[in-house]
Amino acid sequence: MTVVCQQCDDAACIKVCPTKALYMNASGVVEVDMDKCIHCRMCAIACPFGNITIEPNTLVVIKCDLCKGDPVCAKFCPTKALVYASEPVSAPSPEEIKRAVPPLPWMIAQKVGKK
Repeated sequence: MTVVCQQCDDAACIKVCPTKALYMNASGVVEVDMDKCIHCRMCAIACPFGNITIEPNTLVVIKCDLCKGDPVCAKFCPTKALVYASEPVSAPSPEEIKRAVPPLPWMIAQKVGKK
C-alpha cells in the first residue's frame, strides 16, 4: 500500500512541530530537516491522514517527500494509478488498467475451470 503525503497547504504537521523541523519548500512539498527534529512524534500524531510514521528503532520521521521531484512509486506503479504531474491527470480507464496488470494466478485458475 502506498502512503503518500498530501502536501497540505495548511499542514498540521508543520504547525505542531516545536522546532520547525517540518517546513514547506518552494515547490510546496513538506520536508523534514533532520538536524532540527527532536523525535517528539507530534507530526505523526497531528497528520489527519496518518501519512507520517516514525521508524521504531531510530525514531526517525518517515514521510513522502516525492523523492525530491522524481517519485519512484509513480515510476514503478504497474497500473499507472500513481502519476507525478504538475497538472491534473485523468485516471486510467478500466481497459488500460487491465492491459497494464497481468492476470493474477487465481484469475487464471478461474478461467481454466470455465467452459
